[in-house]
Amino acid sequence: MAAGLRPKNKHQTELDLLVLVGYRVYLISVTTATNARTVKGKCFEARNTVESVGGDLAQAAEACLHSRDLASEVEEKVRVPWQPAESAVKVFNIEHIRAWNKGDYSTLLEWLTKS
Repeated sequence: MAAGLRPKNKHQTELDLLVLVGYRVYLISVTTATNARTVKGKCFEARNTVESVGGDLAQAAEACLHSRDLASEVEEKVRVPWQPAESAVKVFNIEHIRAWNKGDYSTLLEWLTKS
């Protein structure tokens, strides 16, 4: 970080991960933001970024600290009506993150290997 520059919120962390599986590019954006509007914006940002890198077949996901219900609500709000369901941004919630922390990556592997 450049000298003199500090984030406004020292606890807010972001991470983006790019994964290549076969010919398909996947982007997983991770945020600690708790505001649904912010998470929704992160979803759109992830989708735009992965499409610019990997084209129309690229997939985006957002991992956030929301409950299952709030994450599903965000996922529904970012769904584009003319876009196929499999191209929609996947929103992983706190329950997914807790499972990953215990070594259960089944939901992540399911998303990465779907056709």
